[in-house]
Formats: sequence, C-alpha cells, structure tokens
Amino acid sequence: MEDSFLASRGGRDQVIYSLLRVRNAGLARELWIRLEEGETTFAEAAHQHGVGEEAQRKGVIGPISVGSLQPKVLQEILRSLRPGQLSAPQQLGEWHVLMRLEQLKPARFDESMREQMLQEALNEFLEQRVKLVLAGKADSLEPINYDPEP
Repeated sequence: MEDSFLASRGGRDQVIYSLLRVRNAGLARELWIRLEEGETTFAEAAHQHGVGEEAQRKGVIGPISVGSLQPKVLQEILRSLRPGQLSAPQQLGEWHVLMRLEQLKPARFDESMREQMLQEALNEFLEQRVKLVLAGKADSLEPINYDPEP
C-alpha cells in the first residue's frame, strides 16, 4: 500500500487555490496586472469578472486533491507555484485563467491515508466485478474467500 502511495507522486496532496477564468485574453492580462500591482483583490476580480461557479465563491476552490484536477495542466500550474503566488494568464481551450495557490497540504502516509487507500482499492475491485457480472461474464470470476484475521 505504501508503494502505491509513493507512486501517486503527490497526487494526493490537498490544495486550496483561487481561480479566475475569462474568455478574453486582453481582460485576463489586465486583471493579472491589476492583481500584481495590488489594485484589486483576487476575490473582487473573480466576483466581478469571473465566468463559472468559482465566481460565486470569489475564486476559491478546495481543498481538493491535486491528482483529481482536470485538465492535467492545472496540476502542473499549481505545482509550479508557491503559496500566495499568482500565475501569469494561461490559455486553456476557450478560457484564459489566472490561478493563485493559497495553500498546499502534502499528503502523509498515516493510518487514515492507509484506510482511505484500502477503501478505494476495495471499491475498484467491486466495480470491476459488477461490470463483469452485468456483461454476463460472471462465470469467469473466481470466488471470493473471506479469511478473518486471527
């Protein structure tokens, strides 16, 4: 289980970040300059100019695991930032986004994480078995034996 944790390469780290997305590249650049110069706050800019549900939360998202962020480029942007640091405008499809890392909480392999990973592995195992049963391939499954620990 610990090997699986290490293989996740920080994908289980928790982040809180601020996101501002707009459709216009010029507006994104202007907002970035205003933020860098302290003329406005991220919360104000996100509330006034943001498009999407993050605008109602004044741009703040999280805590959320880094590995669950999509598209993957969001993970890369956040990993390149230090807490409090603002990214330059980035184009993602039709959007121009500004991101600021608020907080990064590295994941630790403790008992709670071990239990979470075991539960995830069990859920994945059961989902695969259910898919095979629903596909009419139940006879190809090996029986499940339960041996309680002494």
